[in-house]
Amino acid sequence: MNQNDRYLSHVGRSLMSNGLIGNAILIVFFIYSIGSFAQTTIWSEDFTYVNGTENGAGTGASPANWTTTITGKVWVQGNRIEATNLGTQGIWSTNTIDISNYTGVTFRLNVATQGDTSQFEQGTDYFIGEYRIDGAAAWTEFENASGDSNPSDPLQPNYNITLPATGSTLEIRVRFYNTANNEYYYIDDVLVEGTLSECPGKLDFEFYDLVPTGASVDNIPTTGALNTGQFSSFDVNALQNQEDPGDTDSFSIRYTGKIDITTAGSYTFYTTSDDGSKLFIDGVEIVDNDGNHGSRQRQGTVTLTTGFHNIEILFFENGGGSNLSVQYQGPSIAKQNIPFSILHGTCTSAPVGDEPPVLTATGDQIFCSGDSISVAETISISDSDDTTANAVYIQISNGYANGEDLLTLTGTHPNITSTWDATQGKITLSGPATYTEFETAVLAVEYSSSGVPTGTRQFSITVGVPNYLPSTGHYYEYVSNLGITWTAANAAANASTYYGLQGYLATLTSQDEADFSGTQAIGTGWIGATDTALEGEWRWVTGPEAGTLFWNGAAAGTEITYAFWNAGEPNDSGGEDYAHITHPNINPNGSWNDLPNAGGGGYYQPQGYVIEYGGTSGDPSLNITDVTTITIDNVAPTASNPSPITVYCTSDIPATDITVVTDEADNCTVNPTVTFISDVSDGGTNPEIITRTYRITDDSGNSTDVTQTINVNTVDITGQPTDQSVIVGNDGIFSVTANNTDTYQWQLSTNGGVSFNNLTDGSEYSGTQSTVLRAIKPNVDKNGYIFRVIVSNSGGVSCTPVVSNEVILTTLVGTVITNKRITYRVKNK
Repeated sequence: MNQNDRYLSHVGRSLMSNGLIGNAILIVFFIYSIGSFAQTTIWSEDFTYVNGTENGAGTGASPANWTTTITGKVWVQGNRIEATNLGTQGIWSTNTIDISNYTGVTFRLNVATQGDTSQFEQGTDYFIGEYRIDGAAAWTEFENASGDSNPSDPLQPNYNITLPATGSTLEIRVRFYNTANNEYYYIDDVLVEGTLSECPGKLDFEFYDLVPTGASVDNIPTTGALNTGQFSSFDVNALQNQEDPGDTDSFSIRYTGKIDITTAGSYTFYTTSDDGSKLFIDGVEIVDNDGNHGSRQRQGTVTLTTGFHNIEILFFENGGGSNLSVQYQGPSIAKQNIPFSILHGTCTSAPVGDEPPVLTATGDQIFCSGDSISVAETISISDSDDTTANAVYIQISNGYANGEDLLTLTGTHPNITSTWDATQGKITLSGPATYTEFETAVLAVEYSSSGVPTGTRQFSITVGVPNYLPSTGHYYEYVSNLGITWTAANAAANASTYYGLQGYLATLTSQDEADFSGTQAIGTGWIGATDTALEGEWRWVTGPEAGTLFWNGAAAGTEITYAFWNAGEPNDSGGEDYAHITHPNINPNGSWNDLPNAGGGGYYQPQGYVIEYGGTSGDPSLNITDVTTITIDNVAPTASNPSPITVYCTSDIPATDITVVTDEADNCTVNPTVTFISDVSDGGTNPEIITRTYRITDDSGNSTDVTQTINVNTVDITGQPTDQSVIVGNDGIFSVTANNTDTYQWQLSTNGGVSFNNLTDGSEYSGTQSTVLRAIKPNVDKNGYIFRVIVSNSGGVSCTPVVSNEVILTTLVGTVITNKRITYRVKNK
């Protein structure tokens, strides 16, 4: 029998036992039926106790005790309260009943006397029914009936009272007076109902942008919250990102609401937090986990009745990591996270309006390697309802080279400090500071690289913690929560918002997204994919991509759209149905594997989850991020080809000399590097043409080649001199032809070629330094002289002169024959 059925049963029993029948019963059922829709029993008492009981405890969502006065006069008799033969005022009253979580609160009770309730015992008897809300000084009467022969306000058999105002507590009391002589009053079946506020599955929160005094949750203020509202998880990082994006190191939260206990008994509550936390039930401290500390767990035990109990959790964060989990265990309940399905907020905390800032930046620059460059050329941050912020973030969101790229805050900024995160490629500028101060600081952030960068770098500048990926226009946030299940992570992600953008477990549909959320992230964890609907059909089940099939089969399956499974995954080992980004020690970094809902151990223990914001229907259009770009210098240096040179032998080919490149220049590098690359011959013999290449390289690795032509014009004799025979009195003529020659020296040997001496022009010889040597009218004494010529080029430095063949001069004497006075000259042979 439920509470409502039990109430009806007692109504009928009570009325019939007191002679109240017919229409009265119909009226009660009609009143009850129209008031019972969507009503919750807050407090109920049918006085099922042994006779003589003078105090007890009502049941329902808000249990509370009741008491009586005048021992032996106001007590339980026959499963109802009886007030008999009082002789003085007697009282039945409830303790405070918590109605803070309800609207439309009503209460009812049945009343009877020994006789007809329309008649009192004559005289001074009275029955006064009263209630008060929130402990008001004055009680409100709902009945004041006194006894006489014709009462103007007859006592009713039942009362149904609708409270005129809402409040936090309700008290009900009845004051009786009757005289002796067997006079009786009875009350029975008291029922308090209300409509549960429309905030199931949530708690109210107050968010404070501060660390409480003394690093104790006891000093969290009760006024001046940055924002208030409702939240459906204890994910303090998600709430912080929602309310105060950027300030990850100094905030406090108060959670308040109701917890619905369905089984009475002993309950142990736990908080695990970094930093401090406390938990209260019905205003009593149960768990003390206060102070500055890393993640640790504390617990406390309390005995609870069924129904709703006030619950309050206090938390603060003061630098370093931050986390909060709240667990409980009780009768037939194993230790577990408190499900929000049994928690209720009041819905009385309206969110404080907070308009998102507007950020615009410009910058499209050329970066010269070896230098540093500001990430933005202009920056503007404005906010219609704020002039300060806690932090601004700049991330290398495209092209990041971990271990080489660096962002540095230069200059002096008294109210701003910087922190570089090499894993994310992200610099945090921490305040608090004015937007003007942050604008100055952003312009002072410079990019540099210890390597030789190439391509482009994009910088996402934002006022929030989540990372912005330009290619998708979405935000990504890693939330650390060691050991969280996939289903819990999914619920937490769905409960997260970021400046109005709906959160969901990330759906990674490209390598760009996978790298950004895996490789370039501070942790690894759950993403929004599962094959629970049909084994082997892997689908994105969160966000805008919900329902999208991207992989079919096991490890050797088919990629439908995009997947980044680790080797041998997915393998459904032991029933694994949820996608998780692998631990950084499992390569390839950022790849996925399938795990069961609770994850595994070691490297396969869930560390947290990745939330994606953006793309959901109804998301607002935000301007809290802008993107700037630098392009690594890709302009090649310039230089002119060195002047060509000519040599006359291979030994005169000069050594390589980078100084022959004299006009190298670059748009970035002041002194680009010149290096010799190669000599390449055309294979010719005379001339041989050698192409000598030099390369000019700037600090970004851009280069250009120049060439120098080396002509090797070898000196050689193409027409050798020949022996000459002359008759005395005639000239002897020797000649030579040669290539690439401008110097000739004829020589003479008079000792049969043992030695040679240079000839000079004179009376005996002419053309001694030309191609034609003339022996002028040699006599017979020159017969047998040996001649040769040495040819060379004056441009040769170390070239060996070329010596012609040796040739002989033969001189002949003419013969005269006289006969009868006739003279003949005969040539000798």
